[in-house]
Parts: sequence; structure tokens; C-alpha cells
Amino acid sequence: MLESAFYQAKIDGIKLLEIGEDVWANEYFYSNDISALIDAFLNTKSNISPDIELRFQIGISAAYSPKVMDYLKEKHIRLNICPTSNIKLGSVKSYEEHPIRKLYLSGIDVTINSDDALIFDSDVSKEYLRLYQSKVLTAEQLDTIRINGLRLF
Repeated sequence: MLESAFYQAKIDGIKLLEIGEDVWANEYFYSNDISALIDAFLNTKSNISPDIELRFQIGISAAYSPKVMDYLKEKHIRLNICPTSNIKLGSVKSYEEHPIRKLYLSGIDVTINSDDALIFDSDVSKEYLRLYQSKVLTAEQLDTIRINGLRLF
């Protein structure tokens, strides 16, 4: 499946590919070795479509693996999170149970984003407001996330 994704991106003339795998796949396919998972993506990219810029994504379930969270911090990997999408798609039950707070407080760089506005009735402002109203993050924490999101590594 990984190879086919890169072949299709190459055929389609993709220049920048945002792709990733949720942490469950890391356990299932890579024995919880996050480096092996990322190496698989990088090696496949290198062999099939080296000219494509790869932006790797790791799912919010990273919050449930201390090893993955350590890796994210060490490698300065930012997680772009869409809370409403995560809830409506069933990844988490509610804003209050969303792991963004745990990730943020653990020192992982997170950004708050929206997903398809017509499907999820959301935009970035609503995402910030919903996290604030649910008392998931304070206004100060949300502002820090906003400012950090503008920073390049």
C-alpha cells in the first residue's frame, strides 16, 4: 500500500505529499519501532519518487505511546490536529477527552487546524473556541500554540 501511494503520487505529478500512519499501524507493522515506520516511508519515497517533498503525519494516538511522544519531541515533529474532525470521525469521544492537552503539556509541538468545513462545520477559529469552552486548554495555552504554529524549524 505504501509503494502504491508513492507511485500514484508520482504519476499524478504531486510535488508535496502529506502522508502518514496512525500509531496503531506502528504497533501492528513495525513492532512499536517509530524509527522503522518513518524509515519505511523515507526509503519508499527515495526509491520511487525522490523529487516529491514529504511531510509525514502521525496520528493523535501518539499521546498513548510514551515512546512515540519522546520521538516526536526529539525530532521536533509537529502534529497538525483537527479536534472536531477527530471527534466526528470517532477517534475520540469529546473535546474533554481529546489528547491535544496531553500532547501539548508533554512538550510536543501541536497546531490547531480545521478539516472540511462543509462536513465538520468548523474553521480554525471555531476549533480554538471549542477547545477553550471545553476547558481543554486555557487562552494562554491556545495563544502559545497559535504563535508556535507560525514558527518554522
